[in-house]
Amino acid sequence: MESAAYNPSLGPVQAALVDFVANGGGGGFERIVGAVLVEKKDAVVRQEHTARMLLQVIAPKCDFEVFHCCG
Repeated sequence: MESAAYNPSLGPVQAALVDFVANGGGGGFERIVGAVLVEKKDAVVRQEHTARMLLQVIAPKCDFEVFHCCG
């Protein structure tokens, strides 16, 4: 699930979780074992900290990776 709007009402992880639940999400959030966030290296608004905190609470076994792009 991608959240690419200029000023989205939900962060990318929240949007992905909504998609997960809306498309069955059977078994709960503990089934989430991996997540990737890609954001601009010099972004004014950063999502990494919030995404990491949220995933640690709801899916503590999730392997979370962040990639910073230059473009």
